[in-house]
Amino acid sequence: MKILINSKSTILPFADSKEIILLSKFNKNSDALQSSLNFFDMGNKSKNDLSLTDSMDFDNEIRFYLSGRRKRAYNHIGAYISQLDETVIIEIHNSNNLKNATIEFLDHLNSRFENIVIKYVKGSYSNLPEYQLSKTETKIESLLIAGVSNWNEFNFLNKTAQEYLSNGDPYTAEVILKTLLKYSTQPDLYNEMSLVKIMQGDFTSSELYLKEWKKRGTLTDKAYANYALSMLYARHYDSNMHSLFTAKELLIEAQNILENIRDIDNKSLEADKQFMLNGYALILFRTGSIKEAIEIEKNAIQKLSYANKGARLLQKSVLYYNLAQCYTKIQKLDLAVETYKDLLAIDNNFPDYHIELAKVYLKENDLDNAWEELERAYKIDNSISELNSLMGYVQLSKKKFKEAAKFYKVAYQYEYLNPDALYDLIYSYTEQDDYASAYNFAKKFLNNQVEFLAEAKNEQIKIDLISITAEVLLNNDRDTEAKKIIEKWNKIFNSDQLSENLKLLSK
Repeated sequence: MKILINSKSTILPFADSKEIILLSKFNKNSDALQSSLNFFDMGNKSKNDLSLTDSMDFDNEIRFYLSGRRKRAYNHIGAYISQLDETVIIEIHNSNNLKNATIEFLDHLNSRFENIVIKYVKGSYSNLPEYQLSKTETKIESLLIAGVSNWNEFNFLNKTAQEYLSNGDPYTAEVILKTLLKYSTQPDLYNEMSLVKIMQGDFTSSELYLKEWKKRGTLTDKAYANYALSMLYARHYDSNMHSLFTAKELLIEAQNILENIRDIDNKSLEADKQFMLNGYALILFRTGSIKEAIEIEKNAIQKLSYANKGARLLQKSVLYYNLAQCYTKIQKLDLAVETYKDLLAIDNNFPDYHIELAKVYLKENDLDNAWEELERAYKIDNSISELNSLMGYVQLSKKKFKEAAKFYKVAYQYEYLNPDALYDLIYSYTEQDDYASAYNFAKKFLNNQVEFLAEAKNEQIKIDLISITAEVLLNNDRDTEAKKIIEKWNKIFNSDQLSENLKLLSK
């Protein structure tokens, strides 16, 4: 099968991606693709089975999707296109017009789905029509090119940017917001740009925009800017910038600001205060003060007991999730299960909650209940690598090695440089004595050793992947190669496990 397009000369970054999806003849009403199509602004957000998070509009949203959620959408679309034929060629003419967002999408498909082949052609293909922008897209592009002449046009663009952010598309939102910032310095624009940057993984730029929002905004804006800044330091920044101390100082300042606000809506103000205490709970959690964190979460949930819709209900769901995480951390698994069930009573359509409950059941070695929760998550969104990996683990624990390999293969496909996912897949084949299949995937590591090991969370994962690769080589009559890879990496890791393997190979 071949999908041919002429890349469109447009400001909008995902236009070509949308044409590819349309030409793949997807079923727009398919539940399995629904959340992914919402990302591309092609779905149906009024569907009743959306999660609480997905159903929120911008004004009520408190959980915006980062790059991992965007990749899930790519996984869904890629899996759909991949099954259309043995080989699916996506050929893009006028490829110089491609925007970075669509290139990200295409690179993701190309790297994860072996039967999807991307071809770039500079010249045009005369017989191909270009993607036709929707009425909304046409209006957006027209205003971005011609300029904004009145507040109605400005507000239309701003509202549209907010909708793109809610759907998980920071690239289209960024194009719009950069134009709006030429006309206005209203504080909300800086908040929206900070969201753009954090969703793109550019945390440093996000901080700069948050500081502008804080400088220009109301007292409530300043408090929320501080909360967002604190989460950058507590959750998002890497080790070089990570600072629980800075996060705590920002949260203290945010609370002090809220204490000095005299708001007519005292109930709303009190809810803001309670939710910001959730930031303190995170810091306590990270520093090992779990019991203190639990008390904060329980008190905040009690204060929000009235919440039954909108942002306050979403806030309450986040508090329940964090409380369950606390119980899991201190091994109070019965309370963790109970709390996750309370959470699922609020939002049963968020797959991550089912996954987290399943992980608690697995800690209790309750494979059957774990499997039920994983199946529920799978029906909602089967494009999550961790979900497929856990389903593989359950099948492996039940000695169902073929079924385990099936799930592990998908998990690896979705996170193709993840050494854990690759190890699990190779291991599931070795348990079947299928060393030929194991070798096919061991070659992935052999061809990209440095890249895989760089992604490992700890040294043991690296050593395990090296060891099982040597085992696979040995069982494919590649004894010399097996010995070489052990020798190579043992010089670096000086591992007892690798040294022992080397002794066995040298006999």
